[in-house]
Formats: sequence, C-alpha cells, structure tokens
Amino acid sequence: MIVRRLLLWAGITVLGIVTLFVVNVGVHRLAGLDAAQREAMVTLADVRAAPREGRNAFALLWLMPYDVADADIERLAADDVREANARVVAGRPLGDLAPADRPRLAALTHADPGLCRAREHGCLAHVRSNQEATRALVATQARRLARLRTLEQRDYYHYAFPHAPDMPIPAVDPIQRLELSALALDFIDGDRAEAIAGVCRNIATWRRLRHGTDSLIFSMMAVAYVGVAIDLAGDMLAESPIAEPVPAECGEAFAPIAEADVDFCSEAAGESAFAAAVSDDLVARDRSENPRGPLERALFSLTYDREQTSATRALALAGYCSAEQRARSLADGDGPPPRAGAGPLACAANLVGCGFDMASVDPYEDYRERLLDMAAKLRLGATVLWLRETRDDPRPLAERFAARPEHLRSGTRATGIGDDGRSIWVANLDTRKFGERTTLALAPPVEASP
Repeated sequence: MIVRRLLLWAGITVLGIVTLFVVNVGVHRLAGLDAAQREAMVTLADVRAAPREGRNAFALLWLMPYDVADADIERLAADDVREANARVVAGRPLGDLAPADRPRLAALTHADPGLCRAREHGCLAHVRSNQEATRALVATQARRLARLRTLEQRDYYHYAFPHAPDMPIPAVDPIQRLELSALALDFIDGDRAEAIAGVCRNIATWRRLRHGTDSLIFSMMAVAYVGVAIDLAGDMLAESPIAEPVPAECGEAFAPIAEADVDFCSEAAGESAFAAAVSDDLVARDRSENPRGPLERALFSLTYDREQTSATRALALAGYCSAEQRARSLADGDGPPPRAGAGPLACAANLVGCGFDMASVDPYEDYRERLLDMAAKLRLGATVLWLRETRDDPRPLAERFAARPEHLRSGTRATGIGDDGRSIWVANLDTRKFGERTTLALAPPVEASP
C-alpha cells in the first residue's frame, strides 16, 4: 500500500514537473522576443548592413597567394563568392573553394630564414644577421611584395563569403613578416627615410583596414600586424640620429587614438552571424546523422528555440555597440559590457540554445583587450615621436615623460622608463598574448638629453 502511494506521488510529481516545463516553454515561445532582444538584433543587423565607403581589401587578400593578373583579382574573387553562396545553399563544404588548378606564386613559408621571426622583438636585428637570406627572399617574392603594398590603396576589410563553420580564411601566409623584412633590409642598405616611411604606411594601412571590419579573425590579425610593425618602427627610430626628420607618414600611423581604433561593435555583429551559422549547422548535422522518431523530435523542439538563441546571443553582443562601452574603450577602460543573458526560466525553455550561448559569448572580452593593448602600443609609439620632437626640452627624461600630453596616455595603466633609461614601456591587459609589458626603444640622444 505504501509502495503504491509512493509510486503514485512520484508519478504525480514527474507529471507536474513535465507539465510545468511544457507550460514554461509555451509561455516563453508564445511571448516571443521582448523589446530589448528585438532592439539588439536590429542593432547588430544594421551594423552588418551598414554601407562602407572606398575599396574593400577582401579580394586582394583572398587572392594574395595566387599567380593571377592583378586586373583579374576582383573578378575572380567575385566568382569565388558566388560559388561559396551556391555551396552554402546546397549544403556543400567550403574547404576546397579555391580551384585546385589555380596557379600560385612562389611559396612563402614561415620557416624561411630571411623572414623576421614571429612574435619576437627584433626584426631589424634578425634581418641584419640574415641579410643574404632576406635578399634572396625579397627577390623571389617581388610580385607578392608589390601586391602587398597595393593594400595601402584599400580602405576597409569586409568579409565577402557567407558565414559557415568552414568559411575560408584569406591571407594565412606570413605576409606581414615578408613586408617588414623587406623594409628592414632597405633600412640596413641605407635607405633609412623611405624604410621608416614604409613601416609607418604599413601601420596606418592595417590600422585603417581594421576599422569597422566584420571579421574577428581579420581584426585580430590586423592587431598583431600593427604591433610587430610598431616594434620595427621603434627599432629604426632608435638607430636614427635624433635630429633626423621623421617621415610625415609616421604622423598618420601614430595619430591620436580614435573611437574606431578600439570599437569592437562590428566584430561582435559579425560573430553574431557566424555563431548563428554554426548553431544552424550543428543542428542540421545532428538531424542528418542521427535520425530520430517523432517523440525525440518533439523533445528537441521543446529544448531548442532558434529565434530565442539568436536573440539572447544578440543581447549579449550588442552591449559592445553601446555608447557607454565605446566611451569606456576610448578611455582605455577594460571590462565587458553588462551581460544581458537569459533568465533561469527563459533558459529552461531553451536548454540547448542556452548551451550554445554560454559557449559562444564569454571569450570576446579577451579580444577587446587586445584592441586596447594595440591602442596603448600606438600611444607608446606616438610618445617616442613626441620625445624626439621635444628633444630641446632641458628637463630630464623622467620629467618629460611624466609631462607628456593626455592623448599619449593609456588610462590608468602602469607605464614608465626602462631601468637602462633607453626605453619606455606600458603594461598590457592581455598578458598571455603580449606579455606583461610592451617596450619600445628610444634613440640614444633622447635619454641623454641635457
């Protein structure tokens, strides 16, 4: 008798829980998106659809490794985009999008001894120690170098392929190391002014192309490229006489940080679309690989709501587009925007979607910190220029550095002069990627100022 009652109450409890679960799902599905979710989705959609002025660098970077006529680059890239769109519609992969018989330029490998080393400070020193290897590399890569420098005529980077889990990534070759190696060789060969101007044009180009990009991968690539170019510019200036004029191009490269330099909104909008594509692909793949009966399909529909998943993700990512977050970034303030995730009941009505959301949103603050570190490094480079310009100031270096203008400072970060008095440094936020500090050399006459 007792067992029967226990089983009865257990059955009633389970039925009650299931009923509450179904009712909760129904309430949230019938209610649809709330005003904040709809606004977030509109915000990110508007950012993705915003018109861009000038010439897109996408085609040039996509076809950078290929031995095709420069006049055909835009046409061939457009053909590839059409093919990619057709494949996505047909459910076909994008991994082998480029035709196998498309000719390639001379191979460029990361291990080439003529290239500056990746993630190492000292491009100039490396090329000086490997001049013949760099000279041979520059000769064999003349076409790629010429094509690289046409990037200076591009205005922005918009990813033109459709979002998909296996979407192709342009420009995976060590193209930045190639260009900087060539410029370092020019400097060593005595063409110092043009070499410094070339590095500064390079900094300004990648800085500009990153503005408003919808590709997180490209954004972080540009951040890294700007960083290594600043290192080389600093080393070149450190070896240049203090009275030697700095090329005008460096004024653009190290112009005061603007909102566009640290704005993460467009990357967030692009990631929202990419995450949606990944979620759709996972669901479609699961359905095709694991056929289920009516009961299992019904259960899945109760635990996954595509619209709510996209809206919840948009609500979190749209925080990067707020005026408050943009102002915080411009002031070099770290910290993510307030997390506007789904509440417990809403999450219970979309268990699978909440899992997607938790897996796809949290890491983005690390990327924004890299933007802020790039901006801090640009300010540090601008400080090197300012110290050269104010070389006649009779105060000691420490006093001059402490009195630098506000636009050369990065919030409340720790910063200072190296122990040897021959460098200046600023602390990094992303210490895993860039180390504890960013350090730039000073020209010897600077620290010896009377």
